[in-house]
Amino acid sequence: MTAFWRLFQPWAGLVAGVLAAAFAHQFGSDATFDNCQRFAPLPLLLVAALCLVAALAGAVVSLGVLRTAPAQSSDKVVAVISVGFALLAGLAIILPMIGALILPPCFQ
Repeated sequence: MTAFWRLFQPWAGLVAGVLAAAFAHQFGSDATFDNCQRFAPLPLLLVAALCLVAALAGAVVSLGVLRTAPAQSSDKVVAVISVGFALLAGLAIILPMIGALILPPCFQ
């Protein structure tokens, strides 16, 4: 299992960012378009906050590989891309959180 974890670490930010952004987007879309009459912003904010934490945790794991990998390692390139994408996914999660606070429910 430790060999798998060592191979997965550079990819952690990318995987966590993709899954977190997709889950936050799907949860928000379902809540907004399917049940907007009954749905308050609080559950959306909680799920988005958890997804943001997951994306940032993946970035931290990949950042650890970035610091410890040898200079000419391909793991370093993958880790840079993973950290960058996890931060981009974090931005994609933060913007709907701001929208949930500003826009009224069932904005039509």
